[in-house]
Amino acid sequence: MFKILFILFFVIIIYLIYRLTTISSLKKKNLIFVNIVAISSILFFLILFFYLNETNIESLYVPPKFDGEKVIPGYFSEIK
Repeated sequence: MFKILFILFFVIIIYLIYRLTTISSLKKKNLIFVNIVAISSILFFLILFFYLNETNIESLYVPPKFDGEKVIPGYFSEIK
């Protein structure tokens, strides 16, 4: 859930930066500042996204079993 909100917030920020850069009344000095802010925010959000990405590829998968009456579903074990 947090990742979806994070991506949505990121898209909104990028859209607002795009709208600021398309305004023709900005002076060149302000346009350079907006571009620096845009690039730094993109880098910050990318670093934050990959830092918060928690994938546990080391967990052991126990497959489903049939005990004669019912199927016991598979699961990921935390024990290595």
